[in-house]
Amino acid sequence: MSTPNHLTLGGGLVTEYQYKGYAYAQQAPGGDFKLDYFEVNVKGRHGPLSYAAEERFSGVNFNSPYQLLHYGWAAYRFGAAGDEQIKVGYFKVPFGTLPYGYQSFWGNLGYYMGLTDNQAAGIGYKYTPGNWRFDADFFKNNTLGQTTTYGINPVGDYHSVNTGNVRVGYTFHEGAAHRITFAWSGKAGQLELGPTPNNQHTGKQWATAASINGHWGPWMLQMQATAYAYHVPGSSPYQRHSITVESYGYQYQIPAKGQLYDISLGKNFGISWGPFHKLQVYDDYGYLKVATPSRRFLDASGNTVGDIQLNETGVEAVAGPVYLWAELIAGKNAAGPGFTGYDNGNWYSRINVAMAYYFSTANG
Repeated sequence: MSTPNHLTLGGGLVTEYQYKGYAYAQQAPGGDFKLDYFEVNVKGRHGPLSYAAEERFSGVNFNSPYQLLHYGWAAYRFGAAGDEQIKVGYFKVPFGTLPYGYQSFWGNLGYYMGLTDNQAAGIGYKYTPGNWRFDADFFKNNTLGQTTTYGINPVGDYHSVNTGNVRVGYTFHEGAAHRITFAWSGKAGQLELGPTPNNQHTGKQWATAASINGHWGPWMLQMQATAYAYHVPGSSPYQRHSITVESYGYQYQIPAKGQLYDISLGKNFGISWGPFHKLQVYDDYGYLKVATPSRRFLDASGNTVGDIQLNETGVEAVAGPVYLWAELIAGKNAAGPGFTGYDNGNWYSRINVAMAYYFSTANG
């Protein structure tokens, strides 16, 4: 059966209202209303070939140069049943929960640790026989040379390179409204140290995760348990217990070794409130157990930090191409991952309301 040619152009505009509920927060009285980003994208296929790219822009929410490539790839589908694919470019790493590990707009703790919904540059193979899914990928680097990136990647004196990645998933179907997907992921590669490619210091990095994504009618449950480590040689001059990462161009520190536990619970409601036709309530919770020898790490301010917790409770409302999210975000030791308060062992919170409009030639 031949695959028809198809091309879709689209984009979106996302804005946010934010109120930080802790002292000395840098914000206007009553909070801030600002642009999150503007995006343009293209998706298409030509027979067994497919391709997609998206660029995002923001002079407010991104650090210089104020734009980033969210993804950009080309793929070729083959096999007797069309269930095999080779993909090349800058695309989502097949690691963790299928397809995503959180419900919130803000993203869960796994996202801010770079362990779900992350992008990298390389080549990938996917095989989907029946209810199975197999991924095997090689990523040359995690940034494609960009200063600002989507997803959380080691930066500065730390760069993830030459990483192999595998994931195996299986979906149990119990009718159209009931399904559950189990997955195991693993990855390992090099940790390039220093600002230049010719630096003599090279470490190692690895991660493994087991996850579940279940749908029972209107209910959804996602869980992921992850262990990870960045190994910096003792002979190198670089910090061993903390790794520098970035989000949208802003850098912070994470522990070089840890165990992460994420759980997300949500429920959908069909509604008819004016233009709104869908409502979802959800809660995303993450706990990071620091596993460095001292059970501590240093944050960007030089503070000694222990285990991290982050929770997002929210509601999403949908009206055609318009989406609204209202969330209460609370964190403990989450000044970097989650950007809530201070790393002093106390809980701090912020309110985030996001509004988005997405447009596409596919829906007129």
